[in-house]
Amino acid sequence: MAGVKSLAVRGIRSFGPEEVDEQRIIFDKPLTLILGQNGCGKTTIIECLRYAITGQMPPGSRNECFVHDPKVNRSTEVMAQVKLKIMNAKDKQLEVTRSMRVTALHKKKSKFQTLDSFLSIIDDEGKTKDISSRCADLDFVMFEELGVSKAILNSVIFCHQEDSSWPLDEGKKVKERFDEIFDADKYSDCFDRLRKIRKDYAQSLKLLEQEVAHLTDKKEDLDKRKLDMVNTESKISENELKISEMAQELKPITEKIKAIQTLEKNLATFEANKEKIKARLDHCQTQEEELKKAIKNIFDGTTPELQEKIANYATAHKQKQKELDESYKKNFSFNKEEEKIANEKTSNEIKLNKLIMLEGQNQEKIDKRNKMVVETAKLAEIDGVAEVETNEDADKLIQEITNKIKSLKQDLNELKSVADGEEKKMQVLVDESRDALSRHKQKISSKESEINKNKREANKLDREISDANESKVKLEALEAKVNAAEEEYQQAINELNPEECQQEIDDDNKAVDTHDKEIEDLDDKITKLQKHNEKVKERDMIEGSLKQKEKQSLVLKNKHKSAITELLGEMPEKDFAISINKYENDIRSEVDTMKQKLKDQQLEVKYLHHLNKNLSKRNSYA
Repeated sequence: MAGVKSLAVRGIRSFGPEEVDEQRIIFDKPLTLILGQNGCGKTTIIECLRYAITGQMPPGSRNECFVHDPKVNRSTEVMAQVKLKIMNAKDKQLEVTRSMRVTALHKKKSKFQTLDSFLSIIDDEGKTKDISSRCADLDFVMFEELGVSKAILNSVIFCHQEDSSWPLDEGKKVKERFDEIFDADKYSDCFDRLRKIRKDYAQSLKLLEQEVAHLTDKKEDLDKRKLDMVNTESKISENELKISEMAQELKPITEKIKAIQTLEKNLATFEANKEKIKARLDHCQTQEEELKKAIKNIFDGTTPELQEKIANYATAHKQKQKELDESYKKNFSFNKEEEKIANEKTSNEIKLNKLIMLEGQNQEKIDKRNKMVVETAKLAEIDGVAEVETNEDADKLIQEITNKIKSLKQDLNELKSVADGEEKKMQVLVDESRDALSRHKQKISSKESEINKNKREANKLDREISDANESKVKLEALEAKVNAAEEEYQQAINELNPEECQQEIDDDNKAVDTHDKEIEDLDDKITKLQKHNEKVKERDMIEGSLKQKEKQSLVLKNKHKSAITELLGEMPEKDFAISINKYENDIRSEVDTMKQKLKDQQLEVKYLHHLNKNLSKRNSYA
């Protein structure tokens, strides 16, 4: 049997910290009583026992308050130590040493430190095993060596006087204490673990659902991107068709522009020839006028000479006439050519106006083309394109756009392949998450079914155990009866006599009848006893509730003792309710008179208040 052998205390509460002040207490078997006045250290001894075994400080006290005050000892540092020798159930001697230190700091709170604790285990052979708190949990080792749980030590064996009223606490707290004492908290821990597992599964399911939602969002985003790519492809193809149509429309316009340019060149040559001919005419006319003006002297010679001169002039005139006719012809031809040129000029001007209109339209179409080319370049994300000035720039841009379209198509194909790969991966992840979700749900349902099954099996086992115990008791009674019957049977065989046996048989039949009647009477009595037992149980329950109420009333009496003694003069030991009712009946008349007086005073106050109001009104009127 386990037992405490000795306890050495130094530097705890009122016990001094020096080696001379160490107090040693030797405990006797089977019982040791500790007697003494208030404040002499009885509770400190129990607290030291509890601290040595469990390593827990007293409830409601600070750590530095448990150790001797340094101010009393007039020192800056106080060392405290508790040594305990104890025998466990296996007759092993345990020696526990726990040390503490409190350092008083100037104008600061005292510093408390728990120093190293040691446990020495001495077995039957005298071998010693030392354990330090640095390398092992000393409290756990103590509980194992003593074979007593922490809850029993704290709540039963070393229950502090401040916590001694825990059975009167709330039902939940009392249940928790009893569960700790009887080690029944394993089931609640199991349920807590199962709840935790279920919570973890629920959290993992939520995470998987979030991942599935994220993956579905990604899939939707990819679908949108695919649609955008298809739309951009369709736009690019439409723009390509428009560009090809514009190019086909521009071909005849460019040809007409080239024809207009050739006509403008021809017109310029015609204009130059016309100016030259005009210049020649003007020169001939000036020559003619100059010749006319040049005839200053009239011929004074003879007629033949004049005729000769005329003949010569005629020949010269004829020549000149011929030249003039030729010049007229040339002039006529030039006029005709001029008319032709004028007609051609008017027709060319008309054509030119048409061509200018066409050129304007062409320029508008070229501007549209350039805008569309710039827009397509922006759509194709080609940098450095603000305007298109020439056809060469437009051709270059169109070439760049076609190259960009080709590269975009290649990128699109690559993105399609990447998106298809990602979609496959996402689909695999979605399938895996769905499978995991279904597996987790199946596990949860299986765990719940297993829990219910275990509960049912536990209830079934409890019933079977109770039935087995009842059947065991019945079997033992039957075995005793069988043994008695066998002994009687042996005696009957040894002492066999037919007449006597017949007589005994008759007597036994009569006895059986009487026994049947007695059994019936016993059954009636058993039913009555069961009813009586139920009433006794009810009475016990009522007595238990009465005792609890008496305890509560004692607590209330102790709580309100001073008030009751002031009222009644002394605390009644018996018939508490009767004395209270008596006191109430005695005081009731006084209370009634006081109430009547109070009502009268209230009426007087109201009357005086009314008079005061009337007087104030009169004063105000005056």
